[in-house]
Amino acid sequence: EGRVLLVQRAYDPWYGCWHFPSGYVEVDEVPKRAAEREVREETGLNITCGGLVNAYLYQDDPRGNGVILVYRAKSVMGEPGSSPETLASRFFSVEEVPLLPLAGQSGAQEVNEWLASRKNGHHNG
Repeated sequence: EGRVLLVQRAYDPWYGCWHFPSGYVEVDEVPKRAAEREVREETGLNITCGGLVNAYLYQDDPRGNGVILVYRAKSVMGEPGSSPETLASRFFSVEEVPLLPLAGQSGAQEVNEWLASRKNGHHNG
């Protein structure tokens, strides 16, 4: 629908900043299912992941380095809410995103690339 789902962090680092729902892959879990689970845990939404949009290396988190995989959601059911890990979650339009404080350099890169793709007419996510 041309909107992006972001969550507001309820913990440091970057308390109160916005980013894509995210988390860690469990043992014996494939990344796509982990993404669906993390979205459900952090927002209450049930999603089905489509294709991989991009992969990002993050090196600015004081807890350690890692890789972030961003997937396109094919279907979304429910209304976004909060969780113990999030202060809030909601869908944002292209116009609203530039006004948000984003979490870390890699988090900002991910969201800003989505924003640029929308502004350029490319709908890769």
